[in-house]
Amino acid sequence: METTANAKFNVLETIELITMFSEESKLKPELLDLLNAELSLLTDYLKVSPMQSLLFANAVIKGFDNSSWQKVFSHFKLKTYELLRYEKDIEVLYKMGHLTKGRRSRHDEAELRFELPKEILRSISQNKELLIKPQVPVCLINVLEKFDQLSDEKDDRILDHYDFINEFESLLEQNSKLAFIQWMKGFKLDLFEMYYLMDSIWDCLNNNGNDFVTDVNRTVKDYFESKSKNIEIIQNILIGKNRLVELGLIETSTCEFTNYLKSRITEQVVDFLKENEEITINQANKKGANIIDADSLQYKALFYNPEEEKSINTISKMLEPAEFDSLQKRLMKKAMPIGFCTLLYGLPGTGKTESVYQLAKATGRSIYKVDISETKSMWFGESQKLVKDIFTQYKTLVKKEKICPILLFNEADGLISKRKAVNSSNVASTENAIQNILLEEMESFEGILFATTNLIENIDDAFERRFLFKVRFDKSTVENAARIWQHKLDFLNQEDAILLASQFDFSGGEMENIARKCLMEEVLLGAKPTITSVRALCENEKWESEKTRQGIGFRL
Repeated sequence: METTANAKFNVLETIELITMFSEESKLKPELLDLLNAELSLLTDYLKVSPMQSLLFANAVIKGFDNSSWQKVFSHFKLKTYELLRYEKDIEVLYKMGHLTKGRRSRHDEAELRFELPKEILRSISQNKELLIKPQVPVCLINVLEKFDQLSDEKDDRILDHYDFINEFESLLEQNSKLAFIQWMKGFKLDLFEMYYLMDSIWDCLNNNGNDFVTDVNRTVKDYFESKSKNIEIIQNILIGKNRLVELGLIETSTCEFTNYLKSRITEQVVDFLKENEEITINQANKKGANIIDADSLQYKALFYNPEEEKSINTISKMLEPAEFDSLQKRLMKKAMPIGFCTLLYGLPGTGKTESVYQLAKATGRSIYKVDISETKSMWFGESQKLVKDIFTQYKTLVKKEKICPILLFNEADGLISKRKAVNSSNVASTENAIQNILLEEMESFEGILFATTNLIENIDDAFERRFLFKVRFDKSTVENAARIWQHKLDFLNQEDAILLASQFDFSGGEMENIARKCLMEEVLLGAKPTITSVRALCENEKWESEKTRQGIGFRL
């Protein structure tokens, strides 16, 4: 059990005496001479200067029930502004741990409050020597934790912006020998950039991963007090004109279509922390949640009708990297648009989205997938901004990728539908404004865009020219549908497959549902599927009772 020796003098009585003689003294130099003996004892006890000991003694007595420096200095009969003369001495008391900064009063935010640590008061009341804690070897985790405490104190208004900056600079200086801090200084980062990087690392540690866990808006606003500065910094981060982005230290999310931009530290930072600070951070997928790597896509066989197959083969040939680059160069020489926009339309479940996936896999392209519902905002006017952001972030992704990625607007009915009367409603005006933005972006588009829709009759005529390719997905022939049935259920013979294709008006997606149910019955019940059991499942697949064959979709 750890014990502490008794003090060599009565600490509390000495503190009381110093406080009594300090009253209305205005802290004149002769006070230090008058209290020389008492201050010498307290100075040795606290390991601080005589003036710092004098301030501490008065803080203990006069601040015991109302720990405010204004009250202490009123006891000295000094004006509040005269605190400035003793700011450095007060800071020493904080750094030594003899006092801590207190929360500002809600009623008077200018009030400078402090707190008396319990262990200090306990030592004084028991007349024990102060227990000096052994120095703990500094590591980056400790520094980041202290950094987070400073940030919390700023949020709670214990520290104002000026105090926070001073404390943060002091923290960096005190731990300047840490490899990570030296590394940051090697990039010549400014104070905000170091703040942002450290805050991002702390976010990763607290969230046990690096999957875009840093809220750009919140982090910037926590540092800067000026709204215009906030907007400037956030905009620069968004478009990549920020040194942290340019140096490859952070990257922004390319998948968030809300009011909140996300960022994370890059592999460069993750690798440095692991190699030099023994900090391991779980690295998420290199891209955002809506970015699909070609390698992550599973191959699926698709069965097209003749006209569809002809169009898809043409598009597939065009998307081959060498052909695509060559085509763009030739179009550019002729001053023609170099972007390729394709509309895939037809009934649900006929393979439109899966076709884009398989084209991407075959040509090694990532997909930047946008579900249109994510561009709808509850705030009037925000949707226009979000649509613009999609194209801005796609351009950023194009610069990062070796092969031009695909921008996919999935189920784009709500985005490219017929425009409404201008005076019909505010909602109509907003939707029309969104379409105008989309038309403008498509006019100057230089990448690869696919849009899928089920409702071709509702599409606005203005979009027709913007789509270079328009591929209609019809229901399959009986022969084609039979091929899908045999692909999904390999125990079916040709005759049974044609029977199912003729009797049931199913899309490829519905056929896949039947195949999944067959597999589940086999695994869970040990029941091998038969043509009879498959037909029974088919009878219960549709909502309506009539199952007359009208034509089959082919999505797999």
